Amino acid sequence: MHDSFNALMPLIIPKGVSDYFEMTHYSKEEKRLDIFLEELNSTPEEYQGQKLVSKG
Repeated sequence: MHDSFNALMPLIIPKGVSDYFEMTHYSKEEKRLDIFLEELNSTPEEYQGQKLVSKG
């Protein structure tokens, strides 16, 4: 991603979302900005060592 766009992400995306998602790409139109996020495959510290099953 372009560095200037990454600098604006904290102003657009709610706090904490970047802990679990990363932006893969975006598309920009005249009056619209679409941001595409992909969920990170990371286990929170409090669940390390436990078997987790994805539900979705």
